Amino acid sequence: MRIQDLKQSFRTLLKTPGFTAVAILSLAMGIGLTTALFSLVDAVLLRPLPFPEAQQLMWLDESREGKPSGGNPQRLHDWQQASSLHAAGGFYGEGAVLLGQGDPVRLQVLRTMGPVLDVLGVRPVLGRGPTIAEQNGEGEAVALLSHATWLRRFNGNPQILAQSLNLGGTLVRVIGILPPDATYPEDVDVWTAAPREIQQTQRSAGFLAQVARLKAGVSLQQAQSELRAMQGRLALQYADTDKGRDVRLTPLLDHITEETRPALLLLFGTVAAVLLVACVNIAGLMLARGMARRREVGVRLALGASRWRVASLFLSESVVVSIAGGALGLLVAAYALAGLKLVLPAEVPRLTTAQIDWRVAGFALLLAVLTSLLSGFIPALHLSRQTVAGSVRQGGAANSGAVRGQGRLGSLLVVAQVAVTAVLMVGAGLLASSFLKLRQAPLGFQPENVLTFQVKLPWGAKEPEIQRVARETLARVGSLPGVRAAGAVDRLPLNGGTQSGQVQVNGADLSPALQQVEAGWRTATDGYFAAAGIAVAAGDLREFRGRSALVNQTFARTFFGEANPIGREIASAPRRPRPGQKVSWFRIVGVVADIRANPTERPMAEAYVPWTETYWPLLAFAVRSDVDAGTLAAAVRRAVKEVDPNQVVEDVKPLETYVAEASSSARVRAGLMGSFSLFGLLLAAIGLYGLLATEVTRRIPEYGVRLALGALPSSLSAAAMRRGLRLAGFGLAFGVALAVALSRVVQGLLFGVDPQDPVTIAAAAVLLLMVAAVACWLPARRAAKVDPIIALRHE
Repeated sequence: MRIQDLKQSFRTLLKTPGFTAVAILSLAMGIGLTTALFSLVDAVLLRPLPFPEAQQLMWLDESREGKPSGGNPQRLHDWQQASSLHAAGGFYGEGAVLLGQGDPVRLQVLRTMGPVLDVLGVRPVLGRGPTIAEQNGEGEAVALLSHATWLRRFNGNPQILAQSLNLGGTLVRVIGILPPDATYPEDVDVWTAAPREIQQTQRSAGFLAQVARLKAGVSLQQAQSELRAMQGRLALQYADTDKGRDVRLTPLLDHITEETRPALLLLFGTVAAVLLVACVNIAGLMLARGMARRREVGVRLALGASRWRVASLFLSESVVVSIAGGALGLLVAAYALAGLKLVLPAEVPRLTTAQIDWRVAGFALLLAVLTSLLSGFIPALHLSRQTVAGSVRQGGAANSGAVRGQGRLGSLLVVAQVAVTAVLMVGAGLLASSFLKLRQAPLGFQPENVLTFQVKLPWGAKEPEIQRVARETLARVGSLPGVRAAGAVDRLPLNGGTQSGQVQVNGADLSPALQQVEAGWRTATDGYFAAAGIAVAAGDLREFRGRSALVNQTFARTFFGEANPIGREIASAPRRPRPGQKVSWFRIVGVVADIRANPTERPMAEAYVPWTETYWPLLAFAVRSDVDAGTLAAAVRRAVKEVDPNQVVEDVKPLETYVAEASSSARVRAGLMGSFSLFGLLLAAIGLYGLLATEVTRRIPEYGVRLALGALPSSLSAAAMRRGLRLAGFGLAFGVALAVALSRVVQGLLFGVDPQDPVTIAAAAVLLLMVAAVACWLPARRAAKVDPIIALRHE
């Protein structure tokens, strides 16, 4: 291929602006969308974490009897002795109100245990890191600020070093500023060691996230084997707490992206399939266009041009289209990436780091090269194989074989387009059906007209202060005009998990299976159930005080079957009770409706105990009212300030927002895949239309003869329609078979929908056939309108 060929191809394409515009725009959309998704895949899944030797960073995961279990300070100390680990550390997050720096503001605090910074390989850009004693929570409390918080809250003032900050009444001295790329864990403002008493928590507690760094030259398998051997010894040494436990190492990047990876790869595969449809579409259009240039090909061959020379001319046109499509595709990618950042859930890790850089531009260039080959090589090779006589003559037997060959190739391309589009349509239909099922799933509460907010006191706050803030806040909020009910709970619906544990029933010997069932243990005020719209199935909420409990329907059904649970006593069962350990019994006074902690999971057994009977400093409030949400939110903030001016009111939003957020990922997946699939459907329709329109144009002389011999125009139209629908049917059959074979790819992303759901598959097939029928009808109508006199004169 020479520069001269490219120049000539450019001039030739300018003579057919319609074809050129469709081809370039199709490829630009395909390349642009694929490039935008690649930039996300690159940022989230492919780029290493911004830490030295990031491949040595591991997530240290613990489980007990097959169920996830957080780490423990004592076991963390055991893992730190492993010879295969360079270092190991743990952390947990909590909020703390920054006081004395203007208006109170809540900061996200990372409480660390051990050398977490050494594990990550992070060095402060200003100041120093903590000493071993400071890491262990000994002596004066010290802290490091994230770079973003240093700039945002303290204007990048280096004088903040050695100053003390008041975090919820506790003074911590700032000793360092972390670098800008120290963004794991995400959204952390302050790093400080956990208090000494927390670092000495007994082995039965599990709340730590744990990270480790492998020693140089040590493989993941070697480290895993050593930790498993250590766990076996610990199970014998500490049978009460460590028996039945397992430990597993996972590359930290894999752990961070574990939940995001399937959906992101699915979307990337979807747009790659759309790009494939675009390439096949361009190939079909170029083939159809080449059929109209048979005489030109014949003249070139007759004048001595080689077949490769003829093929290179057609291939150069594909290169010009692909280069133009790739260049425009980069612009499409930039806008598409900005749009994806807006619609994708904020919890997608490293989403904000995705950008159109040299890696992404190189990927777009590679796509342009591949699309030029995919869309141009086969048509160019096929057109170059014509005979000289068959190409020069406009019609006749000498040309019929080549025409039939080109027709067969065009038909195959259309079938391929329709097949790939059918796969996309079925996938989009399954995700859309799943989203609708998710939205229709019963929640167990009534989120309409409910405003929620949270007030988070620091861990370690005294129980009388927690009770005062909760009691006075509810009293003030409940007296606001228009408020019908107000209550507090440990965690709002669809906003996190629960404290869970096994169950004891006073006077009953539970079966071994029931002894292993874990129930959620919640804390709430009596007004919470009316505020959240949770139905009371049995009992009386007025008795919900003191050592009483409410259980949900799943709890009652699981532990009491058909028997009446009201009046029975229950308790949270320790895994291995100590001799003489006293049991704290709660008397069941009512049964309430099940609430889904997650729309995609069945409700778990849950018991609610009064707020005054347990320690929980994170106050979540629900307020049901007839007042506008904005007006009520302002009144709520004033009420909390009157109770305690140092408290920060957070997450003030309608309860319906939590419902929408719970299904946001499913909505985004369904919306994006549906949009991509419709674009692929449009391309397939263009391809089908182009093939039939070309065929009608080629057969105009034949139609003239048939009409002159008495054929009805409707019979010509019907023949064209049958041919188009037959091709669409073949493609649909192959596509549905392929979609069924690939159904497991989306199975993990579906809720309440069979991945081979016949209704969804049938709906996708009907929609595709309807679009195909429209694409066939337009050229078929043209066949029926052929004037026999003009057609015969043309022949």
